[in-house]
Amino acid sequence: MELGRTPRCICNVLAVLGDDQESMWSTLWRAVELADEERARLTLVKTCDPGRAYVWVAPFAAGGAYVPPELESPEEAGRLLTCVAERVPASIPVTMLVLGPNTQRCLLQLLRNGVYGALVADASLLARMRRVRRHLDRNDLITVPIPCPQGPVRSGRRAAAVNTDLASAT
Repeated sequence: MELGRTPRCICNVLAVLGDDQESMWSTLWRAVELADEERARLTLVKTCDPGRAYVWVAPFAAGGAYVPPELESPEEAGRLLTCVAERVPASIPVTMLVLGPNTQRCLLQLLRNGVYGALVADASLLARMRRVRRHLDRNDLITVPIPCPQGPVRSGRRAAAVNTDLASAT
């Protein structure tokens, strides 16, 4: 311990669970580990970005149909949070919240109103939120970024080309 610094007490760990399944579970397990070490309350927060549905229209596409991706509703996010919270050990108190469509604004409001000692979130999510990072730095909160397991998922010919390039490079 450095002179002049008081030991930090973490009473509440905030875990921001994103949309990617692998990243979500990594974030959860790291947050559970931290909350267990510090004997802190765990607040699970699920992003709920409904996104945009685009419809592709082609004038000569006979028999072609486009099905837009399913959009995540707050109810679906709440059900997922309930399933995730069931895997947290009983010795850790859990609170669950679903963020609104503007993730950054909702997260900032939550951080300003709450008493959190640490934030565990996906590194790509934190990279997109400059104001949240600035708030975390100003208030000296412990930030645990979870590295992305892989880059963006590609499909079709681009994926085959990338896989071929990777295979030839090794």
